[in-house]
Amino acid sequence: MVFYEEIAANTIYCSLMKDGKVAACASAAIEHGYMLLQNVVVSPEYRGQGLGKEVCESLIAQAKESGARHLYLQVVRTDAAAVDLYLKLGYEKVYTYWYMKK
Repeated sequence: MVFYEEIAANTIYCSLMKDGKVAACASAAIEHGYMLLQNVVVSPEYRGQGLGKEVCESLIAQAKESGARHLYLQVVRTDAAAVDLYLKLGYEKVYTYWYMKK
């Protein structure tokens, strides 16, 4: 069994404030030269303003400074806004996967 305190990945977080509150945030895990972009969230009232792109670009820059040479993420293919954001950031589809449940 693996416990979270045993995970050695360096994790960084980014939030963007607007009108005195968090408008967008994201996190990234960095390990062995790879950065996993994850948990990108933009408050509904601020969507469509480029804030998701801004927090992602900030995390990517920080990850590169920390030694990341490869970037990756997972996205639900039906989330058109997220797919569009990641394409704008230069990501490309490598493979698809699906979840199974019992």
